[in-house]
Amino acid sequence: MVSDETKRPDEAAMRRILDRYSDSPEGIILRLAWLEGLSRKELNELTWDQVDFETQNLLLQDRTIPLEPSVAECLQKRYEQYSTIFSPPPTASSSA
Repeated sequence: MVSDETKRPDEAAMRRILDRYSDSPEGIILRLAWLEGLSRKELNELTWDQVDFETQNLLLQDRTIPLEPSVAECLQKRYEQYSTIFSPPPTASSSA
């Protein structure tokens, strides 16, 4: 039987990955999954109206999650840059 300890990634390794991909969509996904405990389904369904920047909470259907400051900061930067969580808006050439 595998213990819970062996299922969790090494914290130092995760911190290095998060530092390397801090503001990228991948980094934000990792932050939300690893630091905030979001499931794959919750990540796929996450929208900006569920992010309360004022209180720094995620407002999910069945729970409210206080955001760790680094996660709140990454989400705020992403929102200010793109207004979309995981991908930049289409460019004029890609929407034609």
